[in-house]
Amino acid sequence: MKKNLLILLFFFLQVSFSQENIIIIDYTHHIHMKELPSATIVDARLTFNDTVSNYEMDFVGNLNFEEEKAGKEGGSVYAIKAKKNPHIFKNFIEKKISSIERVSMKPFYVKDTMNIFDWKIDTSKREILGYKCQKAKTHFRGREYIAYFTLEIPYPTGPWKFYGLPGVILSVESTDKVFKMNANQIVIKKTNETISNPFDEIVLKPITWESYIKEYEKKYYELKNYRGENGTTRSLPKKKIETIILETAPYIKD
Repeated sequence: MKKNLLILLFFFLQVSFSQENIIIIDYTHHIHMKELPSATIVDARLTFNDTVSNYEMDFVGNLNFEEEKAGKEGGSVYAIKAKKNPHIFKNFIEKKISSIERVSMKPFYVKDTMNIFDWKIDTSKREILGYKCQKAKTHFRGREYIAYFTLEIPYPTGPWKFYGLPGVILSVESTDKVFKMNANQIVIKKTNETISNPFDEIVLKPITWESYIKEYEKKYYELKNYRGENGTTRSLPKKKIETIILETAPYIKD
């Protein structure tokens, strides 16, 4: 009997020590491009541990969020039903950020570097969901951003592609008010679960951000020179959330 109790205790300790923290943060994901009459607002979920981080934007509506965000801040929930939720997956070991980026409707599997943020930490502070947060600023691909991160959750990740501060980012907003994400719930749990990479089974060959830019430039200039039978034109934007076409971009003929 005593031997059996020792075995059970040993098994319990092994399980306890093998468990790691997984942190889940729910955000309101808000985009309001200036050329559009209203904002697009969706729920999003950041799930992360010591090695990986996955940010999922719930365009499909399958993450079972408790609160309905429709109509908040004068915006509207995304009206077109998507087949799959978009993901931003960060691998802290590889120092890569994976995402699907598009040229028109054609998808590209992009593995971007994590060394893309140059943060300036400010002395300003605020509280978010009971956590003490500190202000930081950065310029990223055409926009200025203000973020608030907390050292009380010392993981260098955040919503969307944001990364690189000494604590998780709970709030981030572009100074032009186009793009912002605010945390509204935090859950920390010990578990044996792993965080799967949503791109593990993708058939597309990964490319770099620089290669994606070249693909985008080719299509941009192709459409720029397009004239339909009735003089109709088609175009791609130079700037989405990130600036794609720089003013100094080369004219690509082939």
